[in-house]
Amino acid sequence: MTTIRKAVRSLSACVALYRRFSAAFALALLLVPVSLPVDGAARPRRVVSMNLCTDQLAMVLAAPRQLYSVTWLAVDHQVSMMTAQAEAFALNHGKAEEIYAMRPDLVLASTYSNRNTVNLLRRLGVRVEEFGPADNFTDIEADILRMGALLYEQSRAQKLAGALRGELAVLSLPRETGRAVFYSGGLLAGAGTLPDTVLQRAGFENLGRQLHIDGTRQTTLENLVMLKPEYIIRSRPAHKSGFSAFRAKGHPAYAALLGKAKEITIPDPMNCGGVFSVDAVRFLLEARHE
Repeated sequence: MTTIRKAVRSLSACVALYRRFSAAFALALLLVPVSLPVDGAARPRRVVSMNLCTDQLAMVLAAPRQLYSVTWLAVDHQVSMMTAQAEAFALNHGKAEEIYAMRPDLVLASTYSNRNTVNLLRRLGVRVEEFGPADNFTDIEADILRMGALLYEQSRAQKLAGALRGELAVLSLPRETGRAVFYSGGLLAGAGTLPDTVLQRAGFENLGRQLHIDGTRQTTLENLVMLKPEYIIRSRPAHKSGFSAFRAKGHPAYAALLGKAKEITIPDPMNCGGVFSVDAVRFLLEARHE
């Protein structure tokens, strides 16, 4: 289990992330200056998250009893990385009335969260902070630091961001570039996506870019065949659509594609960028050589 995975799996073991680093490096992280002052009166004491990605980031960084509620998705093994930790919190379904009744002094949301809920909570005087999708490791680090500032846990956030940079720095790119597609749940990943970042970090050429795709898009299996990938990469959860459906039907295009390409399934979901995303890079680096 990687050090980053330990941070995600156990909040109490967060400090253990940094034991593998040198004493000098750890001391340097501790001495990083904090840009925002810590005022105990302004520190949020009852935080509610209404998005899976902010759920997971808040669970890693929040102080004990600071985070009150996470979404129901946080306990779903198909999409969440932190189901065990999520069971310790009240669950919400992203509805304004239930969240307001929890009396939060800070609500964490996504820019894709229900606009009616976000706007109503703000009209009721509730502070709502929104996070955009983290599609690369620069975004992931920025979100870690921002969440740390919002929760007044800057020191912990600085150390976690430093650990993430350290994990990425030790990963060596392969000499040869593999031609790959990230096709999961019937969607092909193009530029500006977390899968695109992970593939490139692992030394793959993302062929989805050749179709001039920004974001993710549905495409035909015939289009994938024309791209001639060496690797077909997807992630958990296993969808009923996509390749699973083609395999079940004995689709000839799928058989032709798989006969020439290696299929790799990343064992963790890729719906949120986070400290655990480096594990996906490491997994692909190892899987391509198996």
